[in-house]
Amino acid sequence: MSTSMLLVEDNLALRGTIQCLFESAGYRVTSVPDGETARRLLKHELFDVVVTDIQVGPVDGIQVLTAASKLERAPALMVMTGSAELEPAIAALRAGAFDYLLKPVNPDDLLERVALAVRRRNSELLRLDAIAAIVHLAAQLQKEPHPHQGGHG
Repeated sequence: MSTSMLLVEDNLALRGTIQCLFESAGYRVTSVPDGETARRLLKHELFDVVVTDIQVGPVDGIQVLTAASKLERAPALMVMTGSAELEPAIAALRAGAFDYLLKPVNPDDLLERVALAVRRRNSELLRLDAIAAIVHLAAQLQKEPHPHQGGHG
């Protein structure tokens, strides 16, 4: 199954270029021009990774990251921006961003960093699923009567 990406970028040409780059690498890409549309999509669709610019309208990239990070199976989160300011970078990392890339981004670097973020996210989901399975099994074992317990008179 291919990796699903939500791409949030207000620059139409750049959005199209990045979408083509990732689709040619096998990703299923949904691209949107603003943070409001991204937040709306996150409520109804599951994504493996979200790549967002910071400045994408009244709802900015940090708000998109925050909304995505609160999901039960949160996607990997990446920021790609032209701003080298420190405050947005710190805010992005606090909102759960795996990486913060400055534009212009080398396409190979972008592909590699996104793939790494997705692998780490998938490893974390597997770990959480394994913990949930162990907890479920332990609960089932507690419900079953132990064969050596019971009333012997």
